[in-house]
Amino acid sequence: MFFKSFTFSMAVALAAMSSAAVAQTYDCTFNDGHRRNVIPSQVVVELAADGQSAQVIDSVSHHHKIAPVAAKFVKNTNKRLRVRWSLKDVISGSGQKATLNFSLTHQKGNGKAFLNMDIPGYGNTESGNGRCALRK
Repeated sequence: MFFKSFTFSMAVALAAMSSAAVAQTYDCTFNDGHRRNVIPSQVVVELAADGQSAQVIDSVSHHHKIAPVAAKFVKNTNKRLRVRWSLKDVISGSGQKATLNFSLTHQKGNGKAFLNMDIPGYGNTESGNGRCALRK
């Protein structure tokens, strides 16, 4: 049930994001590689028609009611898509405020994806493996 409502909510949010033409949408799912379960299970990347910019929403931003964010870095080639984005002022369950920096790499040939999350000031990096697919 969460997956359906999350997917629908993300689709609506991304459709309303901007008037820029969207060239491609990638739906990604990830497994957290660690016991803390902090890696987003879902990420949607809306790549603009120019291939140089993107909007991103993930299950963490959705949970915290954060609007889709502009990617800080986008590199899109025939073989690979790389995207970086940040979520600022995310409040943890213990009340701490943090910035979450994400880096996604998607290998288009085999659909595999890797997601890294860094929280500045906390000294640890979390990662997860998954898959991305181009939305048809």
